[in-house]
Amino acid sequence: MLPILQRLANISSKAELKRRIGNVSDNGISASAARKMSELLNQRKPGQNTNRGQILQSIEPTLEGIVRDLVGRVLLESIVANALDDANVPYKLESEYSYLEGVVYNFRADFAIPDETSPKPFIEVRKSSSRHASLYAKDKMFSAINWKGKNKEMLAVIVVDGAWTAETLRVMAKVFDYVVPLNRASDVAEAISAYIQGDRSHLKWIINFSIESAKLDDI
Repeated sequence: MLPILQRLANISSKAELKRRIGNVSDNGISASAARKMSELLNQRKPGQNTNRGQILQSIEPTLEGIVRDLVGRVLLESIVANALDDANVPYKLESEYSYLEGVVYNFRADFAIPDETSPKPFIEVRKSSSRHASLYAKDKMFSAINWKGKNKEMLAVIVVDGAWTAETLRVMAKVFDYVVPLNRASDVAEAISAYIQGDRSHLKWIINFSIESAKLDDI
């Protein structure tokens, strides 16, 4: 709901959308917020009637992204989970823990191994098209930097599917220890199993990332 309304109103953030129209969530919109949304759209294109087909066409890219994410969660993550199970690797799914601690923010990865309190590897699973590859790469790379900066020996793994560009895969490999296609999920599960048993050769990158308060005396 929120991404669709953002696109219709040409508003960049969820926080700004809620500030402008009020009570709205991913599951519903209040009558008051609906009126404000209508007024906002009328300000953008006064006197113009928009039919259902035009609205659906305008939000098609957003709907495509939502469907892609749902496919990733339901199907792709189950393939990775099966590979981890076959390799006897313990893990927690995103829905089973609160967060992984990072330098900037605390957030959840798709898989925390073995758990969130003593994480060794984490796994992100992402399906993309060439159109969205750069955006997804930047988002996932920052997540990896955030977590690896806090946990120096954390193995960062991203399992990819879809039409990623060669350039985005190359750049992500400068941050992630493993960037692997979905059909190699079993291979990376074996590598993770070896790593959590003490084989440090699988750790390719150590990221030194910290934020400190500036002292006036030092400026």
